[in-house]
Amino acid sequence: MSARDKRAVGSESAPMGNGPRAFWTFLMSTLVAPFLAAVVILLASIIAGRIGRGPASLLALDQAGQLAWAAQKAVEAYVWCAIPAAISGAIAAAVVYARGTLPWLAAATIAAVVGSAVAFTAGGMLAQHITPIALIAAVVGIATQALIKRGGILS
Repeated sequence: MSARDKRAVGSESAPMGNGPRAFWTFLMSTLVAPFLAAVVILLASIIAGRIGRGPASLLALDQAGQLAWAAQKAVEAYVWCAIPAAISGAIAAAVVYARGTLPWLAAATIAAVVGSAVAFTAGGMLAQHITPIALIAAVVGIATQALIKRGGILS
């Protein structure tokens, strides 16, 4: 049996092209990045409530109320991160399609810039917190890139 026949049977997988890599990068970015952001917000909210730092609406609650408040903020983060995650995923997919890979620094930069731009455009309280939003977005971008790489989609 030749090498070509073995690939057809499935014992050896054919290398993935840039198109499928870009598609999976976009898909993982739109699904995984908001989830990771929600986890970060949940943990940060719980820790803030435990150490007595944070908004007055959090500190006025008992422990069960603080957990419910943190869960609500995590769900809000998951929902509102969908738009920047889709924009970041589209940009990352374009980079993957052109280069075949996505370096961690590019993932962090794309996520931080898009997160900051969306926060600035939204205005209000979000615009006052651009630096932490950019930091969280960059960390989530690096984590998403690492997960995509670990999944064998990126080399």
